[in-house]
Amino acid sequence: MSCGLSFCSVENLNAQTLDWESFIENLLVDAETDSSWDNLYEDLCYLHENPININESTTEELVQLPFLTAQQIEEILAYVYIYGPMKTLGELNLIKGLNYETRQKLRFFLYCGEKSKQDKIYIHDLLKKGKNELVARTDYPFEESSGAYLGSDLYHSLRYKFRYKDKIEAGLTAEKDKGERGIDSYSLYALLKNRGILKKLIIGNYRLSFGHGLVLNTDFSLGKNYILSTSCTSGKGIKPHSSTRESNFFQGAASTVSFGKWELSTFLSYRKLDATLNKGTISSLKDDGYHRTELELSKKGNVQSQLSGGNISYIKDHFQLGLTTVYTLFSKPFYKNTSGYKLYYPVGHSFWNTSMNYGYRNNRLNIQGEYAVSAQGGWATLNTLSVCLFNELQLSFLYRYYHPKYNAIYGSSFSEGSMVKNEKGFYFGMNYPFSRSLKLSSYIDFFQFPYLRYGVSKPNTKGYDFLAELKFNSRKNFSWNIRYRKKSKQADYTENGKKGIAYTRNQKVKLQANYTFNDLFQGKSILNYNHLNEGKKSASRGYSFSQSFQYNMRCIPLQIAVNGIYFHTDDYDSRVFSYEQGLLYSFSIPSYYGIGYRFSTLLKYNLNSNLSLQCKYGFTCYRDRNINKNMLNIQLRYKF
Repeated sequence: MSCGLSFCSVENLNAQTLDWESFIENLLVDAETDSSWDNLYEDLCYLHENPININESTTEELVQLPFLTAQQIEEILAYVYIYGPMKTLGELNLIKGLNYETRQKLRFFLYCGEKSKQDKIYIHDLLKKGKNELVARTDYPFEESSGAYLGSDLYHSLRYKFRYKDKIEAGLTAEKDKGERGIDSYSLYALLKNRGILKKLIIGNYRLSFGHGLVLNTDFSLGKNYILSTSCTSGKGIKPHSSTRESNFFQGAASTVSFGKWELSTFLSYRKLDATLNKGTISSLKDDGYHRTELELSKKGNVQSQLSGGNISYIKDHFQLGLTTVYTLFSKPFYKNTSGYKLYYPVGHSFWNTSMNYGYRNNRLNIQGEYAVSAQGGWATLNTLSVCLFNELQLSFLYRYYHPKYNAIYGSSFSEGSMVKNEKGFYFGMNYPFSRSLKLSSYIDFFQFPYLRYGVSKPNTKGYDFLAELKFNSRKNFSWNIRYRKKSKQADYTENGKKGIAYTRNQKVKLQANYTFNDLFQGKSILNYNHLNEGKKSASRGYSFSQSFQYNMRCIPLQIAVNGIYFHTDDYDSRVFSYEQGLLYSFSIPSYYGIGYRFSTLLKYNLNSNLSLQCKYGFTCYRDRNINKNMLNIQLRYKF
């Protein structure tokens, strides 16, 4: 059995309702993350609205739930195979490898249904039994615009999705950002799954993730808390891209076919990218998706990108082996910079990368890794070891080395920096449940940068990142956790006109309490404190206190969520982050600095079984400067 706590008693399904969205919030130990986490949030939103039938679930479906380890997925599938279809989700208690918190999360994404008897696809079934979802959203800011943008201040988006069982899926997304003249972003895809040897076929926009992301990963990246949660499972192959994000995806066709223990994935993409040009060469790729000014419009789609490649994997019992190769061609060359930290950045029109990933696991041991090389001669490797010892103590180790010359245009993996490049480090993590209610999680990560970095003018700078978190869950109506984090690393420092290298030390403390008054009323309180020291400069401090409540009315189908936060920081460096519940498919952890407060309220009303309305109003008031922000968000969803 996998590492986990086991209980014989069957828990009450009406016990404390846990907020599944907090799972992502907990993984973001430092909320300054890239927007690829939006993909994870949107995927989970869709699964929450369209849960998986556990009695028909496959490995490919369950691996979409990032809090499950490979061993836990195997035990869920084995239970259904041995004992037959589940009658209720209460049977999850009989699977020893699933602890209480995991079982609670699974109830948001799984249901017990009958197995389908028909495998053939008929047109009349698509029209009659297919599920459609249409979501329209608009944002209206109340403050007056500065007039710097070409278009209106309104934001609009429209999403359509069609799904037929686990066989066919299609989607269309259109978006207009604030300040743009009109809708300038479209995302369209069609997906066919589980037809004989064909596991997946996607036409349109899609994402890719293989191995540990050293070569290809346009899905979400591994965070340091994520390693502790999942034992660092490898990539998830091809996925449709249906979010409003306008970068980091591919356009064309991708497929995966299965031949027994072998799987072959191939992909081909052609799309236009936004870029900043310098005398006909690419200075940098632009990925924010904004086209609000003449300057931003001049960068739109001025570079063509072609990508092709494949992955072949062999999976037998507890062993897996994979090989990934990708070739990328740009219509314009990347600019060659011969000085500074950009010396080893990509140069030229074409690039290729190849990697081999491996994995082995048993009841107590999980070993995984990847080794990659690039066209410019650099190489990269990442290796992990997770072991479960006595009393369910879980230890995780990770070693990575990314050569300064290694370049992967679409690579994204575990790192302290923003790229799979110029870094080496060793990570040690620990999970230990003292009891059914109390768990300690901790990690320390030592890292070093062999070459120069942005803001660091000397090679071989180093640092460390330490975190410890204690969680308590009463299983009735109360839970709390306390987290301490300290990060220290070297950077350029100037004092009295003299330049040098000094350590920047950032300490953060977070206290959080969750409580349920009854089945209808829940609350959450969070206190954050930041303390930043840069060299010999005086410390920069910041703190915030946030309070949120959620109430489900009994007489009418209305849910009300209220959130408020007060923040006080010395400057931007000590800014604080706070998660705030948003509309469907909308996820953000905004930052605040200075002195002020923010209030928001979210209303969700089901007009009928098919039509629902969500409205959110929020305003931010700064007491140290004359700035106030007010925003109204309206979203309408129709399911048919």
